[in-house]
Amino acid sequence: VNYENGNSDTSVIRSFTTRYESPALVAPINAATCEQTMTSLSWVAPEGTSQFRVNVYTDAAMENLVVSTLVNGSSYAFNAPENDKIYYWRVRTEQNNCTSEWSETFSFRTAYAAPTLVGPANNAFGTELSFNLYWRADENVDSWKVEYSTNSNMANATTIAAIADTFYTLPALELNTTYFWRVSAMVGTCNSDWTTVRKFTTKYDVPVLAEPLNGATCVPQLAKLSWDAVPTARGYNVEVSEDM
Repeated sequence: VNYENGNSDTSVIRSFTTRYESPALVAPINAATCEQTMTSLSWVAPEGTSQFRVNVYTDAAMENLVVSTLVNGSSYAFNAPENDKIYYWRVRTEQNNCTSEWSETFSFRTAYAAPTLVGPANNAFGTELSFNLYWRADENVDSWKVEYSTNSNMANATTIAAIADTFYTLPALELNTTYFWRVSAMVGTCNSDWTTVRKFTTKYDVPVLAEPLNGATCVPQLAKLSWDAVPTARGYNVEVSEDM
């Protein structure tokens, strides 16, 4: 306080801290298309921040809220409820009873729905070494992509793209082997979601007969028939006839 003849004592000192900076959105990039329904939203965390509010909407006015969640870290796994739908999202810092301004708003469109698998049925056993995989046609689809692998997580999968029909003929596979497969539709350059993964197991190898030898004579009426075991075989069917 200034007086005509001097100043008062100084007030007590108070301090304040400005609010956090807004996060910077990273991915998906703004206006992205063909995003899988299970997609990762990520952003750059301002220095000293670790807790954030993520909001996702179905409209640019940000009135129809789909998700509002508090997360630790700089990413969030968002499972979009609908295919071929535009979503809008933004993030702000929320920690220590302080919030930042909202980030800018990004949007993305989810991919088309996955095809419907037809055959073989899941867990099919004893399939031929080469046969067809079938799925149902969907409207507006240009082509399909098939993946198959001996790994349930589809690691090291064989991928066949630009399939014009709703089936794919597998090449000769390995005997007594479990394979996993899935299909995705292509619309222009955009992939649909992958179908759920199905599996099948190819048939066993043919047992090698051991005794009696082919063309053997003077075999006892109570004869023992033997063959080489086939690994992991559950059992064997034996046929005996005077004329096959």
